[in-house]
Amino acid sequence: MKKNKTIAYMLAATLLVGGTFAGTKALFTDKVDIANKLVITTGIVDIEIKEDTEWFKNGDKLSKDFSTLVPGDVLTREVKVANNSNTECEIDVVDYKGSLDDKGYEVLRNAVDDGFIALSDQGPGEIEKLKNGQSTTLKFEVRVGSGNNDIDNNYQNKELNLSNFLANYEVNISQATKK
Repeated sequence: MKKNKTIAYMLAATLLVGGTFAGTKALFTDKVDIANKLVITTGIVDIEIKEDTEWFKNGDKLSKDFSTLVPGDVLTREVKVANNSNTECEIDVVDYKGSLDDKGYEVLRNAVDDGFIALSDQGPGEIEKLKNGQSTTLKFEVRVGSGNNDIDNNYQNKELNLSNFLANYEVNISQATKK
């Protein structure tokens, strides 16, 4: 029995010493929360047609009368497009050329193929970057006449409906990519 008491005393002493050591090993601690105060505002992508002229014939404004065109006449039109975005943007002009394969466009198709009617569009040509407030001008031109009398004479007193040939253009603008 004496042996059991000795083991019990030794166990009690071990617990007392161990408990005292563990209980007195205190560290100071503290805790702070950091508030992430981040508010973002997204940009605006906005394009505007600033100026859209009517068609001009040889530099003079047309009164919508395209009936007296002769070889050598040049029709022009300018459209000014502005970037109203609050970020740098890329502008791209997509040409939706109309089809000359539709019925009723045979004469016009021949006039284009013969070189009697020539269309040129002078947009940015490639994607152009515009900063806020900057603009670019798109120019459209139709030349009448091939310079060959035989070809040009074939188109006297002909109605050439350019509506399908001078199809609509779409101006796309998108945020400039960061590199």
